[in-house]
Amino acid sequence: MQSITKKSILITAIGVFMTFAAVSQRTKENKEEPFASFSNEQLKKKLGEFQRDKEFNLLWTEVHRKGFRRIDSERSQWGFEGELTDRSGKTQKVLFCIYDLESSGRDKKSTQKSSLIWRQVGDSIYKAYIVLPEGVETVEKALETSEEWYADARGIQKANSWGKCFLKCAQTGGTGPQMDIDIKNGKLKVGGKTYTISCPGFCMFSAACAATALTVGFVLSETGVGLAAAIVVAGACSLPCAACFAMCAIGCL
Repeated sequence: MQSITKKSILITAIGVFMTFAAVSQRTKENKEEPFASFSNEQLKKKLGEFQRDKEFNLLWTEVHRKGFRRIDSERSQWGFEGELTDRSGKTQKVLFCIYDLESSGRDKKSTQKSSLIWRQVGDSIYKAYIVLPEGVETVEKALETSEEWYADARGIQKANSWGKCFLKCAQTGGTGPQMDIDIKNGKLKVGGKTYTISCPGFCMFSAACAATALTVGFVLSETGVGLAAAIVVAGACSLPCAACFAMCAIGCL
């Protein structure tokens, strides 16, 4: 029995090492040209601008009324701006930002996560917040069963779109319900570099990202990880992952 246990531990250790080596190699390959996402200070500045928007402020007020507070950490916010060109050649300015919040859970040791998003394509802006269910084991399962609300001129409305679309898009490499833009045949330009949609299987908050997740202090399968944090960690696995998340974030509505 002891021999079997030692063998299992050795196999697990080798697996973790190989995963770490593979992820480290992907990171090394892309080190010279990382995806040009916003810095921590830029995201804070953008949030201040969003809070001056009437509809976004409605969402901000509601999530706070529900007990959520923003997580002030560079790993709990993410965003970028750039240009998206579709198959016809039409180019539009795009902007996307997401901020994680948390509230106390059912007991003192647990928390529940929510995320505020601002998605802009040309003049079209989608402002919403997503609440992830408490106690769900993975980010993917949490998104599948999440609840979403958006704000427009009529006030706050119940939605069932962006979060689930984002998940499906990243899983399939550019398709999903409520796709507003044909990103599968489009090109995204961010920070002087142009990307096409590519979503390797290891991007989706999986075990293959475990080594990278540990180096930045997160476990993607851990209950209570916010969506922005999951994007930051999984995006660190590989440049295609970050570009995948960016295009899906913009393509979904």
